[in-house]
Amino acid sequence: MTDGNTKTFESSALEWATYDEANQTLSIKFKGSGAYDYEGVPLEIWGGLCNCESAGSYVHRNIRGKFGLAGKEDEQTSDQAESKRPVLRPASEARKP
Repeated sequence: MTDGNTKTFESSALEWATYDEANQTLSIKFKGSGAYDYEGVPLEIWGGLCNCESAGSYVHRNIRGKFGLAGKEDEQTSDQAESKRPVLRPASEARKP
């Protein structure tokens, strides 16, 4: 189902996603995990996610690791900083003032 800029998925990986076109922010709720905000995501990527055959595969190929995550530098541990892996931060925490 798509409702404006929100889409729910029949996927083993994703529950829903929302897109804020003005801020180019894509929020994705993963099953068994939190929701994450990806920054700097162009409208074309949102359109691709809404129309893809496999949402999990699309996110892995086209979004994950290619766009910044809101607040990711705030919570890096020394192990993550050394390995240069991004820190995933739930969108609910990233939006706190």
